[in-house]
Amino acid sequence: VYDALRMARPYKAPWPREKAQAFIREQSGKHFDPALVAIVEGLYEQIEALQQNLSDAPQAK
Repeated sequence: VYDALRMARPYKAPWPREKAQAFIREQSGKHFDPALVAIVEGLYEQIEALQQNLSDAPQAK
C-alpha cells in the first residue's frame, strides 16, 4: 500500500511521504495490523531508499 501511495500512477499523482505515512498510521487497527504498522514505522527510510534506487525516473546527481 505504501508503495502504491508513494509512486505515480497513470490515474493519480504520488502522495508526499508524510501523507502516506500518516495514512498507514491512521489505518492501524482498521485495515492494517498494529504490530505490522509498528514494524513498518521503523523501515520508512529504507523503503524510501529502495524506491529511489529502483525507480525508473532519472536520478539527481
